[in-house]
Amino acid sequence: MIRLVRRGEGLDVESAPVEANLQPVRCLLPLPYASTEGRTPGGVFVANHVTRGLVVSNPHSPCGCCVVCEGGLPEACPQRRCPGRGKDDGGLAQQQICAEELLVDVPSDVDPDVAVWASEAATALGAMRSVVPGDRPYVSVVGDSAAAILAGELGAQRDDRFRLLCQRDSTVKEAERRGVRVRLLSEIGRHADQDVLVLLDGALKIPSLLQLIRPRGRIILARPPAESPDFSALFRQQLSVVPSAASSIQSGLQAFAKGTLRADGLAERTLALDEVGQWWQKPRARTLVRIGVPS
Repeated sequence: MIRLVRRGEGLDVESAPVEANLQPVRCLLPLPYASTEGRTPGGVFVANHVTRGLVVSNPHSPCGCCVVCEGGLPEACPQRRCPGRGKDDGGLAQQQICAEELLVDVPSDVDPDVAVWASEAATALGAMRSVVPGDRPYVSVVGDSAAAILAGELGAQRDDRFRLLCQRDSTVKEAERRGVRVRLLSEIGRHADQDVLVLLDGALKIPSLLQLIRPRGRIILARPPAESPDFSALFRQQLSVVPSAASSIQSGLQAFAKGTLRADGLAERTLALDEVGQWWQKPRARTLVRIGVPS
């Protein structure tokens, strides 16, 4: 049994812990801008638990006992934990240890290839809660993440004026397959005609997007951006910035189970565990890792 660990800017292989409560079977490779700082990295994963069956990791786990959590704002908890960050091990392993409170049980009828996208669905659902149907007519979801594609799908179900703006051809192809209006950011004009921008990709640089939005428009932030505008730019355009918290992992699983959202086609690339090292420092998006356990 092995697991991947950080070595400088890359990854190395070491023996997995003997005393483990998980055998990961699927893991999302984190994007470069969101690479985890823990020794054993990895994005959201699905695993077989020794007693609980199939589980999915929760990247939005507040401590539940600090002043912020007790004040009713767990999404702002300064002590939030996530597998792959800090002391909590990630899912790029054949066998691993993870705190029980960071795991969510997966219904028996949900496939691991679906469950692994539950947190992306939860992020999309949370972001779209901030968009009021009929309130403002021109809304663009921006990003190349799975959450962006899913938010675009949710928007298209509400109103055919919703569209997805992205930077990757693979995102365009998948959005079109789902019936979502989509354009590459490099091909659109800067006409300041959008009422709302829903940003679902942490690699985005907001200053370059301000030309898309009309004065007194809204920016909904589902993930912290790579580059933010200064307050003077927001003031000049009288823009509102609204952070959105992700819905629960359970709500993401339910959205897939009910057919509100679809998980098929979200992965741009699928890797085996022994292929991850060569992709760690390369541009990547929506990369699924299938982890096999030796018999």
